[in-house]
Amino acid sequence: MRHLILPLVTITVIISSCTKRSTNHQDGELRISGSDTEFQLVQQLLSAYQKANKGAQTFKVEGGGSSKGIEDLIGGRSIIANASRAMTNQEKEQLESKHISIKKHVLATDAISIITDPKIGVDSLSTIDLSNIFSGRVTNWKELRGKDLPIVIFGRDESSGTRYYLKNRFARYHGFGSNHQACMSNEAIIDHVKKNKGAIGYVGIGYIMKSYGTPIESVWTMPIYVDGGKASSPYEMVSIYRGDYELTRPLYQYYRSNDVSIKEFLKFEQSPEGQKVIRASGFYNCQK
Repeated sequence: MRHLILPLVTITVIISSCTKRSTNHQDGELRISGSDTEFQLVQQLLSAYQKANKGAQTFKVEGGGSSKGIEDLIGGRSIIANASRAMTNQEKEQLESKHISIKKHVLATDAISIITDPKIGVDSLSTIDLSNIFSGRVTNWKELRGKDLPIVIFGRDESSGTRYYLKNRFARYHGFGSNHQACMSNEAIIDHVKKNKGAIGYVGIGYIMKSYGTPIESVWTMPIYVDGGKASSPYEMVSIYRGDYELTRPLYQYYRSNDVSIKEFLKFEQSPEGQKVIRASGFYNCQK
């Protein structure tokens, strides 16, 4: 399995994909952890921030999933929790019990992308189709007008905000079917979908964009529609901003209300320079 994320070549911004727990201010670095959907994006934002602000505070970025990022923030092990889902009531209760006040920053807009083996014979899926696939009620593409191929789902593990979002939307009552296989990263999902006949997976839009809306060709990205409606692609900016694409969601960053050490970085993310990085990374800017 290939590892797409490598340490960026800078002196002061140290980026890591490992999930070893560390203290928040170890070696003078501030730790950011959580969503793997946001992992590459925050790396690239930090690299651009450092270039524009020589001698600025150093950061260390780790993945591990949205749940892990929020857990680290609550435990004081991270300064920012990247999360591709909203906090749960249980997580909010933990914060309240520790008298921790947090703020929420919407970093970018994601369009969760449903990717498949290009040879399944299906060119779009409805939200009902997705519910039937993810819940395990439909297990062969021939049941959805496609070829006689078993459906194999490649998704994320339990800590993933993307998995949480799709499970709550399409498999709330019975969970994912037995043909759902958990992967540790978005890159791993793409790799498995490339190599397996009849495969389907889900990733953040930034992982299947080459640059500014140019799709990768090795997998098929499904247009999605509500029954009776028009299919929309996650690559279509107009569809995203009009709300026509059904799997659009905000990407969050949570941080402690009284923490001023990250103020300048958050300002950079919202600046024109930061917004250019977000778009170049394949994600969408937040609507004002």
